[in-house]
Amino acid sequence: MKKFIRYIALLSSILIMTSCKKDDDVTSPKRYYFPVEGVVYDYGDGVHSPSSINPKNVKVILDKDTASVNPDGSFIFQNVIDGEHTVSTYSTIYEPYSKIIQVPFNATLRIELSGKKGDYFPMPLKSLIKFKYDDYAYSGAGNWYNKGEAIWEVKSTRVEGDKRIYSIEETLTYISSSTSAGDVPATHTLITNLDIIESNSQTIQIKAINPLYYTTASYMIDGAQFNRYYDLRLGDIFSLSYRDAAIYLKKNSGLYKIEVYRSRGHTIYELTE
Repeated sequence: MKKFIRYIALLSSILIMTSCKKDDDVTSPKRYYFPVEGVVYDYGDGVHSPSSINPKNVKVILDKDTASVNPDGSFIFQNVIDGEHTVSTYSTIYEPYSKIIQVPFNATLRIELSGKKGDYFPMPLKSLIKFKYDDYAYSGAGNWYNKGEAIWEVKSTRVEGDKRIYSIEETLTYISSSTSAGDVPATHTLITNLDIIESNSQTIQIKAINPLYYTTASYMIDGAQFNRYYDLRLGDIFSLSYRDAAIYLKKNSGLYKIEVYRSRGHTIYELTE
């Protein structure tokens, strides 16, 4: 009798184990793996140009895995399990991208990226901004050199309507010399004023108050106007043309350099760092 009872108990255990295995087979179907691939496009001015993507500047991430981006903008993830996944990008110069996909239905992707905006003309929070000053001219009578330093001091700020105005005093101190016989180097100081005007749309305008000398910054860029935010794909430093001047703006620094090259000389302002 005892043997019979043990037999019945063993048979019941086998039946229960078999039943559980069948339930697991029903609730856990076999999973499949697929490649997920695509192309990253640089979206600018309505033109898609995948060849312009620099793989050093973009990473494509699927959940926690990262794929390298080829020079033509293509990428691929091998052996992605079917189901829901998150695809995103990381870049210092492109706006972030994120999308939830279903594999295998979204196994081919088209990722369009646009450039981030950087501040290329932050308002001067420090009281002093210093530039190296270099002015040169020549003629049949000789060469003339003016070398020194220009200091911009933020004197005050005020709000007028939708504009904030920064009043700047420029003190230009330089030593003049020439190749003329008997010339003695002399030190000169010029003081001029300009306003930096910022509108609500982040447009910057330069307005000279008393442009006394044509090689001062206030004279050379009087009336220049530009937006302070630019696409970071332009690089850390880029230039704008205004009249005879090339105005260089540097990311997170502001006005970096002013260059004017004339037929018989030049004037250069360069930010001291």
